[in-house]
Amino acid sequence: MKNKSSLKGIRFIRFLARYLPAVRGRDIILVKLSNALNKKWPEQEIFVSQSGLMYELDLTDPNYRSFYLFGFLEKDLTWVIDHLISKDDIVIEGGAGVGIFTVMFASGVGSGGQVHAFEPLPAAYHRAHRNVLINGLDNVFLNRIALGERKGYANVYWFSNLPQGHASLVNLLPELSQGFMCEVTTVDSYCRERAVRRVDFIKLDVEGSELPALRGSIETIEKWHPVVVVEANLETSAAFGYKPSDIISWFAKFDYSCLCYEEANVV
Repeated sequence: MKNKSSLKGIRFIRFLARYLPAVRGRDIILVKLSNALNKKWPEQEIFVSQSGLMYELDLTDPNYRSFYLFGFLEKDLTWVIDHLISKDDIVIEGGAGVGIFTVMFASGVGSGGQVHAFEPLPAAYHRAHRNVLINGLDNVFLNRIALGERKGYANVYWFSNLPQGHASLVNLLPELSQGFMCEVTTVDSYCRERAVRRVDFIKLDVEGSELPALRGSIETIEKWHPVVVVEANLETSAAFGYKPSDIISWFAKFDYSCLCYEEANVV
């Protein structure tokens, strides 16, 4: 499937992104150039990656616009998927968003593997479902449910001045938020109820509820000792009453080795 985009200068900007040295400020300049050439970005655009995976993206969201322009999103996580995911692995993904990493996981584990993805935000869930369909993936189990410490229901909030990926179970900006009630489950409950045969990899990017979701994964982690990738930041973790360093302390009792990243740099 070819992308018949009418956007201006995209091929040229991608060429520059690929061959210009990655000096400080380069990508910002290229983003500004693309915005100058394209005054209005479409809410629905097909992007085909170098690996042949297809994505339907809302380019009004700056995160997905960057992915569209440069071909990568979160280089560190992409590296992990490329190097630590194997054929036939079973993956749990908390915070699937529009399915960019869901599709990468599903491609990496192949037909013998599975991806169990969780995304409570309706708009993101439906886009993720679309991205799974257009890639012809039948090894993805997409759930419009949030992950937490215990089963139940909770409010999910999204914010009018932030990308969809900042939706959270905590209302960080009450004056800008909208919310709805969604179902919450735990990794342990889900694996028991769905008879998931094992778990090899867990990725959590759930805007503050990472530690509660880990607490809901104790059985799974003790039984299968999967690779776990967790994204955390000071603001959202504080809203849940913990610090990112508490996640490292929590893993100590399971005899895990932890590697910590700050932005793109190992710390």
